[in-house]
Amino acid sequence: LNEEKKLLFDQKTLLLSEKKRLFEHNIQIDKSFIAVAAEELEGVGEINFFERAEEKYILRPNYPTYNLIMQKAKNRDTREKYYYLFRDQAFPENQLILEEIRKIRSELAQLLGKTTFSRLDLESQMAKSLEQVENFLFELKEKTTREAKNEKKLLTEYAKNLFQQNELIIFPWDVPYIIHNYEKDCFAIDEEKISQFFELENSFKKLFEIIESFFGIEICEIMYENNDWKIDKRIKFLEL
Repeated sequence: LNEEKKLLFDQKTLLLSEKKRLFEHNIQIDKSFIAVAAEELEGVGEINFFERAEEKYILRPNYPTYNLIMQKAKNRDTREKYYYLFRDQAFPENQLILEEIRKIRSELAQLLGKTTFSRLDLESQMAKSLEQVENFLFELKEKTTREAKNEKKLLTEYAKNLFQQNELIIFPWDVPYIIHNYEKDCFAIDEEKISQFFELENSFKKLFEIIESFFGIEICEIMYENNDWKIDKRIKFLEL
């Protein structure tokens, strides 16, 4: 690249980073929620850790709540409402930002003589070309389609019994719930029982030991006091 194109490339790279940062920031500050009654959370288990607003429980879009609601909430309407809440975080702001990110990526690729950003990005990946990725995906599809159809049929029949409906349309918010119950009923997989073997404090300890060994650093827990705001006792402050 000549000096003019190098400068333009650097500017667009900086702009792309800013747009990606803004995208994540919009999700972090998203204040959307749904309010549901206790009976709408049947199957979830302990619910008192959710925020309360009068007689309702407040559900916000985050992954711990997503997994809990989508896998365990028996109420189909609750799962559907939460599915759309989670999907539409920071909408429509982030939709516009995604369009800008797509445009900037395309411009960066063209500056370096590539037809698409995917071709540019793949050059530094294990799969060196778009054609390799496409061939892999087509080959994977050929080898997995039959098993996928068998699994779909199996889960559909199970779902009919689970929902007590002979004619059943399965929606996206039903899939995690069906799979979770199928694993529990057919394979005796109970995540709550499994979690008892991974006590939080011990899990943190082992994780930190791995990180310290791998990176050659030391992780120490420190005491932090601030009179201006209340600190959740579950929050740990660490020093590297």
